[in-house]
Amino acid sequence: MGNLIDRAGTFRGSILSHAVGATKNGFPQWTVQLFVAECYDEESGEWVDWSEVAENELTGFLVLYDGKGNQTLNHKQVEKVTGWDGMNFEVLDNMDLSELGIQFRVAENTYNDKTNLQVEWIDEYDATPGRITRKLDPAELKALSAKFIKTKKAPAKAVAARAAIDEVVNQGETKKAPPKAPPTRKPPKPPATTKATPPSGASKTEVWNNCVEFKRDNVTDKKFSEVWTEEINKVAPDKTDDQITPEEWGVIGNAIMDKTGKF
Repeated sequence: MGNLIDRAGTFRGSILSHAVGATKNGFPQWTVQLFVAECYDEESGEWVDWSEVAENELTGFLVLYDGKGNQTLNHKQVEKVTGWDGMNFEVLDNMDLSELGIQFRVAENTYNDKTNLQVEWIDEYDATPGRITRKLDPAELKALSAKFIKTKKAPAKAVAARAAIDEVVNQGETKKAPPKAPPTRKPPKPPATTKATPPSGASKTEVWNNCVEFKRDNVTDKKFSEVWTEEINKVAPDKTDDQITPEEWGVIGNAIMDKTGKF
């Protein structure tokens, strides 16, 4: 029998013994006695042979469920490493893992002013060693979004709700009352073909009125008119205002609100 590991780091080797038990608070726990064959050298990025080192064993205590009855990350890693289906503790307890290779990370843990080394993570033998960022799978991300991110309601008259906007700074200009009608652009060259669009959705006047109503106080008329013309030219550079579809007016309105709106 070897001595206990005397340093933190990432190791890999084999499982000497294992058993399912419970913590003092009654939570299911997997206890695993680990043997070190190699240690990962983070500076060189290489695995170093550990066969001549006497300090080559450590026991891990991996709690499988938390106080709310939810599976822990340890539970997922035990399934991943051992092939256990997670459905029956008797199956896990009786699995023959003597030929299984395993990788594990050892770290210092301080409790009540006493510091010990403990197994904080297990992984497959050939997993990428060291500390890596664990990414949640799509289902976990969706569950987090549903639990913590609340949808904000848009103002009734606004073209689109804006959670964050780019600030438009206008220095040295005098603010005046907004114009009563949108400016008229110089008609562009007509397109080769045009398609008729049903008169439904956002209109030029509706977009103009919404953008003017929700325009920030620090956006001057001159700047607003520049943004208006610029965004129309981006979306419909080859169309007159009358040829722009309601859908395109909606896109234009959103872009203008991005740059000038309060929301």
